Amino acid sequence: MKTADVIVVGAGAIGCSIAWRLAQGGQKVIIIERDTPGAGASSSAGGILGAQLEAKEPGPLADLLMSGRSLYPEFVEELQTEADLDVQFQKIGALRLAFNEEDEQEARRTLEWQRTEGWSVEYLGREEALADEPNLSNSVRGTLFFPNECQVGNRKMMLALAATCRKLGVEIVSGTEVIGFTRTGSRIDEVRTTDGVYSGDIVLIAGGAWSKALGERLGTSLPVRPVRGQMIQLQAASQMFTRLVYHHMTYVVSKPVGRMFAGSTMEEVGFDRSVTAEGIYGILKSVMRISPCISEAEVVDTYSCFRPSTPDGLPIMGKVLDFDNVIAATGHFRNGILLTPITAKLISELILVGRSSISLEPYAPTRFVNAT
Repeated sequence: MKTADVIVVGAGAIGCSIAWRLAQGGQKVIIIERDTPGAGASSSAGGILGAQLEAKEPGPLADLLMSGRSLYPEFVEELQTEADLDVQFQKIGALRLAFNEEDEQEARRTLEWQRTEGWSVEYLGREEALADEPNLSNSVRGTLFFPNECQVGNRKMMLALAATCRKLGVEIVSGTEVIGFTRTGSRIDEVRTTDGVYSGDIVLIAGGAWSKALGERLGTSLPVRPVRGQMIQLQAASQMFTRLVYHHMTYVVSKPVGRMFAGSTMEEVGFDRSVTAEGIYGILKSVMRISPCISEAEVVDTYSCFRPSTPDGLPIMGKVLDFDNVIAATGHFRNGILLTPITAKLISELILVGRSSISLEPYAPTRFVNAT
């Protein structure tokens, strides 16, 4: 049996970032991963750090998103130094487009409440929008401009997180599935896997879309369900946008030398990873409404991933009911990359000092005590 201070189940961005912070705090950490580090949504995401794009109203989620974004500059600077790897972090701003009266009304509502919160946001009319991004469709009526939104190379970030964890002595056990737990009273004594038995003072569940099954093996409720997102990688002759561009649920993320990522669908299909004609057609149709010029771009790749969704749209973070030594950090849905720094901070604080600097009550697993 292998032992550690903390056993982390899941080597996505959330699990690896928490393991990094715990290792910095002197903890011996083992990560158990069913695939390879970042093989799920962490490496398939668009790398959008769109706190204001994702915030639909004031409340706990909006506050958490903004906290996550605010930590990113310091987070990536430290990570890049540790890993000696550029993770392509940029503050580039984002545009949320309006094509009709309904879009404009929603933009005005967002503008009003986000300004009331003291956040930076502007409305650009059609001429201003096209001057800022000439490749937008001429049918755009205006845009919300969020100057502080950012992006990161999430695949590079996952490489850096895994490398930094290993550098600090974290053991990452890949290709190993958790098949059960051994419980004594209110404690988990053993984590049983396809590779043997592991034991830790703390067990951290960071299994993303697979967290519900882990909860069932624990005998508790972690109601996380997979929501499939299909995405497209495109290649244009040159860079088409300098900003993140977004309309409804469709986004275009521009990378260097004309590369773009576009997505995404939201499909309740269980763990079916298929890339479908309907899904790709829907994305392309929406993307070409954003910019007809994209019709000339080459489709380089298509792929999908599973985002871990919860019934109320909030992540699950904190101590799991009826256990003294089990903590969850999962259910971040579309915002796992954005929420990586703040989740690592809060969960590592909970483990290392017994409490987090921001209350975890809105995100507590205990809110689902009667869920099935």
